[in-house]
Amino acid sequence: MTRALLRTIRDWRLPLGATVMVYLFVGLLLPLLLVSDLVVALRRAEKRGRVLAMPAIACPQGHPVELVGAFRCPSCHLVAPWVHGFDRCGFCGEIAAAISCACGASVVNPLFEREESS
Repeated sequence: MTRALLRTIRDWRLPLGATVMVYLFVGLLLPLLLVSDLVVALRRAEKRGRVLAMPAIACPQGHPVELVGAFRCPSCHLVAPWVHGFDRCGFCGEIAAAISCACGASVVNPLFEREESS
């Protein structure tokens, strides 16, 4: 959020006096924005820790799907043994969006943020 705000202000074409006033105002708000960014980052890290600690998750049909074992990377197709299904690939860094259950249903990665419809 902080970077987007500073980029937006930079792109404005304001007279010098107005630019100085905007930057002073942002300078007062910047500590609050940085704290909010930190809170968001900590929440994401906590959620990632909870998800990566799960040994299994239920598919939409209710079947348990093991999350620790050998998984094929969706991008580079590397098969890595003894990894978590929702962790980053050790080779290319890709994260699986979903894992298939034996019944054919897919378990969506809870680490991916849902797009909010407006």
